[in-house]
Amino acid sequence: MKFFKLYIFLLLFLYAIKASGQKGQLDFNLVTGANGITLGKINGITQDKWGYIWFADQNQRCLTRYDGYRMKTYRHNPTDPTSIELGSMECIAADSSGAIWFPTEKGVDKFDPRTNIATHYHFDLKSSCQGGFIAQILVDHLGLIWLGTSAGLYNLDEKTGNFTCYSHRDNDPTTLSCNMVRALYEDHEGIIWVGTGLPFDTLKEGGLNRFDRKTGKFTRYLHDDKDPHSLINDKVRAIFEDSKGVFWVGTQGDGLHIMDKKNGKFERLTYNPVHPEKLSRPPIKKGNDFDHITFITEDLSGAIWIGTYLEGITRYDPQTKEITRYKAEKSGERGFTDSTTWCAFVAHDGTLWISIEGTNVYRVDPLQINFSKTFLNEYAWTFMEDSSHNIWAGLLSNAIARIDRTDPGHEIINKYIVDPSLGYDLWVGGIYPLSKDTLLLATTKGIYVYETKNKNFERTAWEYKRVGKNQAHSSIFKITVQFTIII
Repeated sequence: MKFFKLYIFLLLFLYAIKASGQKGQLDFNLVTGANGITLGKINGITQDKWGYIWFADQNQRCLTRYDGYRMKTYRHNPTDPTSIELGSMECIAADSSGAIWFPTEKGVDKFDPRTNIATHYHFDLKSSCQGGFIAQILVDHLGLIWLGTSAGLYNLDEKTGNFTCYSHRDNDPTTLSCNMVRALYEDHEGIIWVGTGLPFDTLKEGGLNRFDRKTGKFTRYLHDDKDPHSLINDKVRAIFEDSKGVFWVGTQGDGLHIMDKKNGKFERLTYNPVHPEKLSRPPIKKGNDFDHITFITEDLSGAIWIGTYLEGITRYDPQTKEITRYKAEKSGERGFTDSTTWCAFVAHDGTLWISIEGTNVYRVDPLQINFSKTFLNEYAWTFMEDSSHNIWAGLLSNAIARIDRTDPGHEIINKYIVDPSLGYDLWVGGIYPLSKDTLLLATTKGIYVYETKNKNFERTAWEYKRVGKNQAHSSIFKITVQFTIII
């Protein structure tokens, strides 16, 4: 009897509310540290194969591993040559083996968290690939390591430790458009894209580059004053291809773009103060000359997030076309209390991690939803959705209810008594569609067939009783037995 009451309570709790499908105000959970460890300026975020989140901490020049409850740091130990080397910690990446890659002062490190041993790969200062400041690390689908540096694009041969470098040459348009690499991305076809140009200087150099693995040559995409379908700005920091194949490019200034990769044309999605509801990055304040798009990514719900260096975040829902802006919200504990962003990462469970220009990071669950209530004023045992998207509820009052959802928030509820002769002794425990206009009802008093057009209930010849496995001869009869055994 206790089990019976608990089961009824759980059902009522689960079905008292239903998801409306609308997104509510998302919570931005500020992560400052754990178990006595604090976070500094986080320049890179990644996740290893075991699910741990890793932060590249530039201020403290260390790696921090987070399991959701506790943090652990890994630092350089000058007396241990297998410890991680010092570096700028500008970026971080994980490979398929679970190893963590990050830049050092001399090259790049591969850290194995199982053994706590770091393998060091140093640039050869005597070769043509002398290296530079590493701003991006990409582990492609083949497991190859790509580095975006201030001296061009580098590829590491992990077996030999040798680097191949690709750099800009003034008289060769098939080379990299600019040596200052700020973005690396591999699209769904395995093509490497390179974003170049530093938004913090006044040099008019940069551009988007498409790399041909076979030839080692690049196709450049640059701003053209005479072409409205070119990049609006050459300083490219963000590249992303979403789950629908839309290719996004973010640059300095009001530079949100969608690119047609086939013809190389760009659609500029600039901010329109007359229509602020239209898709764009957040509006730019006058005087914020260094502002730029820092990241573009997609969460588990399919929403696109566009982060900027100084003016907050835009969230775009491709299904509803709804735009939400997040910027320095001081009113709520769970709001976005900053206006800067530096990078973002979507974890395996769909959690969105966002680092800011200052210290600490935000964690966002993109699947948060509001709930709207539908009051039946009845105890409901089961629910079923028909082909017309109406909801049918089986009640503990000798009845079923149809919930018409044509107008969300103002549903029409119709109740139909199954068998007036039985009173409340009959409970409807299962509803199964037999055809478009016919429902089968499994009840405590047997099987009923309900014709939805003429609203007629007819009891079948099958009666409820406990039977063994060998005595259940029909699929309909089995449904009844499954229900009655539960109660």
